[in-house]
Order: sequence, then C-alpha cells, then structure tokens
Amino acid sequence: MFLKFPKFTPEFLILLLAFLIDSIGVILLLFGADDFGVLDSIGIATIGMWQLFKAGKITAPKAKKSSFLRKTFTGKWSKFFVTWGGELIPYVGCLPFWTWAVYYQLIQQEEQQNEQQLTT
Repeated sequence: MFLKFPKFTPEFLILLLAFLIDSIGVILLLFGADDFGVLDSIGIATIGMWQLFKAGKITAPKAKKSSFLRKTFTGKWSKFFVTWGGELIPYVGCLPFWTWAVYYQLIQQEEQQNEQQLTT
C-alpha cells in the first residue's frame, strides 16, 4: 500500500496535531502511564470539531477499490464513531486513530478537488 503525502495547506497542521496527540499517547502507554482522558478530550475538542465542520463538504467514498482503513475513516458516519469510540477504549486508544482520520480526510478532499478541476 503506497501512501500519498497530502499537500501542505493550513489543514496540514491538523495532521501534525493528530500525529502529536497519538505519539504522546503511545509514549505514555510505553511507560505505563495514563493520561486520564486528557489527550482524548484535546483530540475531540480540536480534531473532532474540525471533522464535524468538514462533514458537510465531504461525502461518502465512491465504490472504487479502497482499503479497509480508507473505507473506515472516510465513511459518512464511521469516521466519527470509529475515531471517537476507538480513542475512548482503554489500550485501543493508543492506535493512531486521530492521525488516520485526518490523513484520509485530507486525501479524500484532495482527490475531490482534482476531480472538480478535471471536469471544468
């Protein structure tokens, strides 16, 4: 699976924030520490709200060949429930849910812009 690198836009900073939140969570888990939901609260307050604001502009993925992760993190409702729910489950929350959600949202947005440019 070859990953695309999203264009550097102001929204790219959200991807960096998501990566930072997920990295801190993994580091805390490796040291046996717990953040008591602080990182989850920060993620939901920032990245979660960003997802909600973008939800009106992003549609469900087309039926073309997609990976399981892509379908999960770009579905109309699954991108919210999987990300937020996964982060709230102890020890499962160390997976990079925020990073995957932001990455696939940015890639999908980029592909839609490219399709619009081709049709005009």
